[in-house]
Amino acid sequence: MKNMTAKLFRNSTAVAVSVMVLSIALFLGMLYQHFSDQLMTELETETWLVAQGVELNGMDYLDGLNTENRVTWVDRDGTVLYDTVSFDSVADVSEMENHGDREEIQQALTDQSGTARRYSSTLAQQTLYAARRLSDGTVIRVASAQQTVVTLLLS
Repeated sequence: MKNMTAKLFRNSTAVAVSVMVLSIALFLGMLYQHFSDQLMTELETETWLVAQGVELNGMDYLDGLNTENRVTWVDRDGTVLYDTVSFDSVADVSEMENHGDREEIQQALTDQSGTARRYSSTLAQQTLYAARRLSDGTVIRVASAQQTVVTLLLS
């Protein structure tokens, strides 16, 4: 009888732990998706604001911009006109590849605005992009990196 009770207890415990782990995983997945969607909404808003600033003041606006997100200004043909590597340094645009084939840039050129999500297995993070076409046909793109669920759990 003791052996049967111990076996029943082990099985019940295993089921309870499995249900708990699956519930936590589901909850974390839903939270991650919620915050990812929230980040994309904020990124689109920031892109709109940056686009308005560039429309009014051009490169002077970008030179004075203080943001943690990466900001890229792309010409109609995909040539990078301006790019920040981080909020305190600007990339050498002459060495950058053409951005005309990027999904969010193509969407913005066609539909006024565009978004994309790309995963980097090297960095184990997802990067969110929002782009907006300006009145002169150029495109402002703002990007923000997001850690993956696995990376967040391991940290």
